[in-house]
Amino acid sequence: MKVKIIKLLFAICLMIPFFVFNPIYASQKAVITFDNDTYLTNAVADVYKVGTYNLNSQGNPVVTLSGDFVGKFTEDLELKDDATINSFVNRCAKAIKENTITPAFSAIDVKNGSFDTTVGDAYVILVRTSEQQKADLDLGKDNNYITKVEHTYFSYEFKPMLYMDGVREDSDPDPTIPCKFVRTPKTGELVIEKILTSYRQSKPVSFVFKITKIKDVDGKDVNEEIDVVALTFTQAGKKKLLVSNIPVGITVKVEEVYAGAGYAISGSNVDTTLIKQESKNKGQTTYEESKVTFKNELNNEIKGYGVSNTFVKKDTGWDYKGNNLETGGTNE
Repeated sequence: MKVKIIKLLFAICLMIPFFVFNPIYASQKAVITFDNDTYLTNAVADVYKVGTYNLNSQGNPVVTLSGDFVGKFTEDLELKDDATINSFVNRCAKAIKENTITPAFSAIDVKNGSFDTTVGDAYVILVRTSEQQKADLDLGKDNNYITKVEHTYFSYEFKPMLYMDGVREDSDPDPTIPCKFVRTPKTGELVIEKILTSYRQSKPVSFVFKITKIKDVDGKDVNEEIDVVALTFTQAGKKKLLVSNIPVGITVKVEEVYAGAGYAISGSNVDTTLIKQESKNKGQTTYEESKVTFKNELNNEIKGYGVSNTFVKKDTGWDYKGNNLETGGTNE
C-alpha cells in the first residue's frame, strides 16, 4: 500500500510543472482595444475563428483549419516565426475575402469590445467601419491584405491580425489585443487668391506668401511653417494659386511677406482658414474652398527691393527653379 501511495505522489509531482508552466488556460475573455488613438471612433472588429491548434514538441502552435476553411488549405501549418504567421494570416484573409464566411464574433467596438474564447482556437481579426457590412480587403504593396478605415481627418490601414487563444503568460490571464494601424493624414487644398487692382506696364511683379500651421486637428495651438509660395502678375486682375497636400482639419495662417516694389497691400497682409476635406462636389456651387484673399494696388513708391534667388540662368533666359510659383493661367 505504501508503495502505491509513494508512486501516486511521485506521479503528481511530475504533473505539477505541466499545470504550472503549460501555456494553455481555460476559456476566458479577450479584450480588443484601439492602439492609443484618440480620433477614430467608428471602427469595429470582426473576429473569424479559422481553426484549432496544438503545441508541438518545440512549443510552436500547429494549426488545423476547420469550418469554412476546410479544403482551402492542404496542410496543417506550424507557426514557428513571423514570416510563417504573416503568410498564414494572409491566406486566411484571402479565403475570407473570396467566400461568405461568418465571423465568430461580429462588430466588436475596438474601444472596449471583448469576447469569450476557448482553449486551442485560432482567430483572424479584421477591422472595418461601423457602417460597413464586411471589411473591405485590399492587396497591399507587400502582397498582404489590408483593411482601410476612413475618418474625417485620417485614413487608417489595418493588417489582418492572428490571435491564438491559450498561448500567453500567467501574468496576462485576460489578454488585450491591440489593433495596430498605420495612420495617414488626409490632405486638402488651400487657395490663395490675389487681386491686383492696378499694374505698371513695365515688368512682371511677384508676391510671396508664407503658410504656417497655427492649430492642429484637435485645436491645439502650434507654430509650424508649411511652405513659401509666390504669384506673378503681368497685368492687373485676379489670380488663384492652389497649394495641395495640406493636412485636413488644421488651421493655417497665410501671410503676404513680400509685395512687388511699388505695390501696397490693401487691408491686412495676414489671413487664416481651416483646411477642409476635398469635396465630391468640387467645381459645383456647393463646394466650399479653403481660401484666403489679398488685394494690392500700385502706389508708385519704388524704394528698391530684394528677394531670395529662386531663378536659374538658361539659354532661353531666366527660369524659376521652384515648384510653387504660378506664372501662367488667366486673370479673372
